[in-house]
Amino acid sequence: MPASRRTWSSAAGWRLVAWAAIVLTAAAIHWGPLSQWTGYGTHDWDTMESQRYLVVKTIRDFGQFPFWDPYGCGGHPAWGGSENGPLFSPFILGYIALPMPVAIRLEVFGVLAVGLVGMWTLTGRFARNPLLRAIACIVGFENSRWAFQAGAGHTWHLYYALFPWCFVVAMKLFRRTDRGTARQRVHLALPWSLALGAIFAAAVYLGAIYPAPHAVFGLCLYAVFRNIGRGRRFLVGTAWSLGTIGVSGVWGALFAAPKLLPLADVMHRFPRHVASSETIDPGPLLRLFTSTFDDRALKPVDGLDYGYHEYGIFIGVLGILYVLVGLAAAPRLREVRAVRWVGLVLFACCEGVGPWRFLHRVPIFASQHVPSRFLYPALMLLACVAAAGLERLVGMVRSERVLRMVKPGLLVGLVGVAIPIAREGYLAERDMFVATPPAIPERTTDFRQVRLVPEGFDYANGSEAVAFRDLNGTPGLVSRRANVGLLTCMTFGGLEHGAPSGGDGRPLLQGARGEDEAGYRGEVFIDGPGDARIVLWSPNRVVVDVRGATPGSMVVLNQNWEPSWRSKDAGSPFEPALDWSHRVGHELGRDGEVTFEYFPRYFVPAIALALFGIACAAAALIIRRRLRCASQRQA
Repeated sequence: MPASRRTWSSAAGWRLVAWAAIVLTAAAIHWGPLSQWTGYGTHDWDTMESQRYLVVKTIRDFGQFPFWDPYGCGGHPAWGGSENGPLFSPFILGYIALPMPVAIRLEVFGVLAVGLVGMWTLTGRFARNPLLRAIACIVGFENSRWAFQAGAGHTWHLYYALFPWCFVVAMKLFRRTDRGTARQRVHLALPWSLALGAIFAAAVYLGAIYPAPHAVFGLCLYAVFRNIGRGRRFLVGTAWSLGTIGVSGVWGALFAAPKLLPLADVMHRFPRHVASSETIDPGPLLRLFTSTFDDRALKPVDGLDYGYHEYGIFIGVLGILYVLVGLAAAPRLREVRAVRWVGLVLFACCEGVGPWRFLHRVPIFASQHVPSRFLYPALMLLACVAAAGLERLVGMVRSERVLRMVKPGLLVGLVGVAIPIAREGYLAERDMFVATPPAIPERTTDFRQVRLVPEGFDYANGSEAVAFRDLNGTPGLVSRRANVGLLTCMTFGGLEHGAPSGGDGRPLLQGARGEDEAGYRGEVFIDGPGDARIVLWSPNRVVVDVRGATPGSMVVLNQNWEPSWRSKDAGSPFEPALDWSHRVGHELGRDGEVTFEYFPRYFVPAIALALFGIACAAAALIIRRRLRCASQRQA
């Protein structure tokens, strides 16, 4: 066999071994949900399943876009919420066509695959050895934080899968804007700028509420660090790098405008400012990397605000050695050095002191808490740099005898890293996909609202959670199936248990009432004489028949008022609905039908912005192609 073919065959074989280790580790971590496909998720999964089920039910049963969620907290924006289910994702097909337990597993496994391929690709920017790249994937991406968060139902955390792709694309983008005239830089950067903007837009649509800001912050740091040491070109290079991120952000904002504008409108009314003063000292912080699932009850870090699933990130002693030795031996290349510093700054943020104290005052970051969440992206980047450092050490070996032992030794190291991480991930996720909701028939009629969970709706100790594997709140999925609204909900931050409340303990902007509490007058009523009854009900649109009412009377829909509600009499155009004690009101013109409709007020201009962005992107690519063809003909 020719030497080149033997070399290729050997390289392909080691790549196969590397990917086998990555896949087997993932399978071991997820063996709990893989071994049975009928259990629903626990902890926060009920909230995520509720949001996904709402999307499916609104489209399938009512033929409407999922703008409004009438079932949670007395009604709240669904599309304008920060998390709304994977509507613009291939996984929505699974939720439409498959049972919920199967669909949530496919989303978890599918997003994991996207993230691992991204991590493999990013590591390939620093190291070629497939075994080192596999170790980086397992340590940086498959550590126990992934299993803890996936098991807890924090679906936003799944979309850290986009984080390595942001850096892969940004590195290509920055390289194309390093030198040349302004025209040349723009010409070379355009496709990569559009690609980065598309990733930003995907992060918005998919509800990556932590991964997206962390990625943008990391890229801005990278734009600065990669230009350090360039002397007089530092300022120009940094300006170009930050400018390209800004342009990509504009593309992303245009592409994601249909989601961003309604989201901004809702956040303006329900601002989220979360206190985050917790800190982790260096000693306990390091223990997070070695504390096992068995140690979890011992609380290896004192004074934490939340459960250990927010902090644990086991990689084991070998994983720590891999990172530390690799970082110490990292080559002094510009990209490697820059990524290392980005990883270290993100790592410093997780302690709750230093950079985090300043960052937490910045918009968007002011709405975040649990700074230890920076550990996950930090470890991704540091694992990539460590692969480069260890490959450099391997390259320094000159002894043939030692070289022959390198790959077997790395294979042993790979197995030694993978097995404990797989075990910890398995234990963290083992009991998290075993819930069995009550078999409540699906309904689309006779909508009603209650404050207390109806008998027969509760499951997995949702009302009295005593363990991590219990539901973290009331059973929203069951209530949506039964066409019943629960005023105590976990699906919208502005109206749930942690929202600002009044003297009666109710959220300040919650106007709707349940039939089991004082002040309930029906799902529709007239503030005055007359009779009103619902003749057509759907999540976004309610038609009411009014009889015997006095013109000028107020017809009130028992849903929380929001500025995008509108109403009309029969034959009249829609007008903004009135705020009647935080419920949706309409001043009656005459007897007959009254229609209430929820439609995000900025959705149409947002669609126009998105179409404008797509048209500009297409035009720019066409012009670029024509200019390129013209220059080739001249050459």
